[in-house]
Amino acid sequence: MRKLWVVYNPRSSHHAAVEAEVLAPARRVSGFLVGKYEIKQTTVEHNASILAGMLGDGDLVVSAGGDGTAAIAANAVMTSEKDVTFSALGYGNFNDMARMLKTRRPVEYGGEYVGGITEIIEGFLVGDGGSEGSRGAGSSGGASCAGSSGVARVREIWPLEILVDGKHWRYAPCYVTLGLLAEASEIMDGDRVRKSLNTGKRGPLYSLMVAVFWYLKNKGRKFLPSSGVESSAPEGVADSEEVVVKLNGEALEEGATDYLAVNGPTMSRLMKGGKWYLSETGFGSAVKRLGKFWKMVGFGLRSVIFGLRLNEASVDKIEFSQPSTVEIQAEGEYQWLEGVSKIEVRKAKRGMKVVCGK
Repeated sequence: MRKLWVVYNPRSSHHAAVEAEVLAPARRVSGFLVGKYEIKQTTVEHNASILAGMLGDGDLVVSAGGDGTAAIAANAVMTSEKDVTFSALGYGNFNDMARMLKTRRPVEYGGEYVGGITEIIEGFLVGDGGSEGSRGAGSSGGASCAGSSGVARVREIWPLEILVDGKHWRYAPCYVTLGLLAEASEIMDGDRVRKSLNTGKRGPLYSLMVAVFWYLKNKGRKFLPSSGVESSAPEGVADSEEVVVKLNGEALEEGATDYLAVNGPTMSRLMKGGKWYLSETGFGSAVKRLGKFWKMVGFGLRSVIFGLRLNEASVDKIEFSQPSTVEIQAEGEYQWLEGVSKIEVRKAKRGMKVVCGK
């Protein structure tokens, strides 16, 4: 019997909606053994490792939550190295993964919920329906995730893979950033902001105001890297010595605050990206100088209205002249990494099967 895994956060304010709109309809679908994985209050990596050990060939994994929940499910699917299919339904404050896959929450009809998880299951059972146009599509061309047949379908996408000092750190289907924007994502994920957003009374404008106030307070800081040389620096190197940051061998210009690698059509809910997730080899990347208020405002307006200004890359290598503390986030999930000498961003060596919406 096929297995369907629903991944969700039982502490989320959307928990009741997930139970009614996802878990209950899934249990009524014949031919599937339905399991659920409840996100634990630990790291992305720990949750993904546990879930990966539960998966088997032929399973379908559906995330029902925000991008943090989706990141855990996607990393579990990729690290399991099993023939597993992934999809996501947006039940969080930030749902870039669901937007990328063009999945939609169900609607209530006749006392039951129609669409959503049942639509994903239908697409999974139909299979890929042909994979033409699923490779080599950059930001300005190629088919979208959804097909033209009017039904959900299975496709292959290519997440980013991030390596830290040569070791795998995380897969990121949508985006990863280093620096100022990475730390800002932690502010947006804080308890106070999250609780305010979860009430449903505050939306993107509130998020923007929180980000602006935080930025005005912190814009003068150095973000690449955040804290200079580690205390464990080689003998003779002073803690105050400048750390040189290089991208693919070229030193970053003074004042650089951010590195961005974008794989999906949106970043942080608002900023427009592209369709690199359909490409086996390329993604969009950029280095930004956002330390001045007018530069941040201009960056935000251009990104929302016209899209992010990105260069197509195959592999990016960010190197620090001395081991440094780095602020990094992927899909909104933030970490401080200590003693880092090199970060590499590339396409994953294998694709991930996903169910896209209509």
